[in-house]
Amino acid sequence: MFKSIPRLAFIAIRNGLIAGGLDFVFILTLFYIGKHPFLFPVYFDFRLILFSVFMVMGLKELRDYHQQGLLSFGEGMVSNLLFTTVFALFIGSLILLFCAIEPAFVSNYIEIATAQL
Repeated sequence: MFKSIPRLAFIAIRNGLIAGGLDFVFILTLFYIGKHPFLFPVYFDFRLILFSVFMVMGLKELRDYHQQGLLSFGEGMVSNLLFTTVFALFIGSLILLFCAIEPAFVSNYIEIATAQL
């Protein structure tokens, strides 16, 4: 089944789904310990490390194991664009589903954000 998907797309989609799942676990953990995950400053955002690790490791796997040590700029850009798109769609849908299940997630965010303003 997975033989028909190009390796570039397969690696990017797989890593996007794994990173999205890890990010959702981090968001749930932060929410339930009392720190709202959307109120962190951008420079303390844990997704920066998550993105960089999964992007670099995905490109390294693609280059070393499937492209005989060669990777063009275009292949790297397409792979990381696909990774970011899959990550964003997956985590966005999980957060939307979580907001429907747990209405306190949005209301807590609104209360804390307006209090900080």
